[in-house]
Amino acid sequence: MPNDEIQSNRPMTVYTERQIERLFDSSYERAVRALTRLPVYCGTKPAFGQLTGWVYEQTIQHCIRRELKAHKIKAEITEHDNLRGRAKADLKVNDVAIEIKHSGLFGSEDADKYKEYMEAASAKKGWRYLFVTRRESYAPYRTGIANALGTENVFFLDTEGDWKRFMHRLEELLANSGQSTEQ
Repeated sequence: MPNDEIQSNRPMTVYTERQIERLFDSSYERAVRALTRLPVYCGTKPAFGQLTGWVYEQTIQHCIRRELKAHKIKAEITEHDNLRGRAKADLKVNDVAIEIKHSGLFGSEDADKYKEYMEAASAKKGWRYLFVTRRESYAPYRTGIANALGTENVFFLDTEGDWKRFMHRLEELLANSGQSTEQ
């Protein structure tokens, strides 16, 4: 067992950031191939953001489910739960809402938007809120979202160790909610 596992006294994760990336890449390619086999396919290879985002959300959900099972944690997982108005959480694990982004933020106002989502999750629903993204290459956006939501609630999967940090934070929140149960 690696030394940091002994020091932290926490179980290892099933996945690493690189494994998640490979799983996403292969799943995305399979999704595109499946779409080209539709009877209505006319020759243009499917490439659109919603497909990319959906496959990434499904990849993260799959990995979360496997991690929780490996750590004998039972939780209810749902998709697209309403936060307020048209705002939805991509994923909810018991009372933890999770925003999942394939390509990070799209504008300088996004950090404020997700801070409002976090506040809505907390105030209106009693949920905690986490943000996980495949990557954020623009440093001001990266800093902005971390400042807006708190570094303990923001995870960049282009940073080695952030998947493990994400899973530890999720498990910590689930344990403190009283809603998760050991299997």
